[in-house]
Amino acid sequence: MKNITLVNVDEVISSALQEHFDISGMISENVFIDWHLPKENIDQITILEESIKNKSNVVLFDRYLSLKQHEVDWLLRYKNVYLFEPCLITRKGFQYMPFWYKAYDTIEWSGYDTRRQDIGVVHDSRIDVIGNDYSIPICNTYLDVDMTILFCSKREYKIGYLPDMTKILHSKCVPLLPGEHKYYWKLFQGLIVNNRKDLEWCLNVLRLYDALIYGIYDNMEKYFPEMIVDNVALQIKNILNL
Repeated sequence: MKNITLVNVDEVISSALQEHFDISGMISENVFIDWHLPKENIDQITILEESIKNKSNVVLFDRYLSLKQHEVDWLLRYKNVYLFEPCLITRKGFQYMPFWYKAYDTIEWSGYDTRRQDIGVVHDSRIDVIGNDYSIPICNTYLDVDMTILFCSKREYKIGYLPDMTKILHSKCVPLLPGEHKYYWKLFQGLIVNNRKDLEWCLNVLRLYDALIYGIYDNMEKYFPEMIVDNVALQIKNILNL
């Protein structure tokens, strides 16, 4: 198998890529970078520059859409760099790659016995909580709440950017989708809120949270199979075999 260097990646995508590549601790002929905010990992810039000089094939996943236009223009000069972002309507030079999730039956679920409040949002360091007209309390962790709302900016709704739900789902917290997020209604059947009245219905009626989370994973496999981590790994493999 070919070698690949992994930068900033989690165990989920790393394990899936091991089915197709040998993981290298040095910069190899193939590099996959899960691009975080610069303040979170300054080493990624050095590795990216060294990879380009090494003429490695680089797949860069801009998870927070944080690359500036001048940075994108610079990267597009190199034919060995492939840019991806997790939104359906991508910027020029980018291709779509979703956030990746394990299949439901491969996750080791843990129970949470502590008392949790009905709903809350965890503060997003990228942006203030957008459109929080619902007066939802801000919490420290998704382990503290049974439900949350996937607030995004109006631009993110428009381009089909769905936040990474891994921490939410693995905390057995049910994500509710704002109706403005029109591209993903099939993924969140019965879990869409357009106003405070919809939210109150969810708070008063929804129970069996484990079953609701299972329903999201089931819809993912039916309608959005590209989100399953094995398919994302295949996408990366196919790009690097060009």
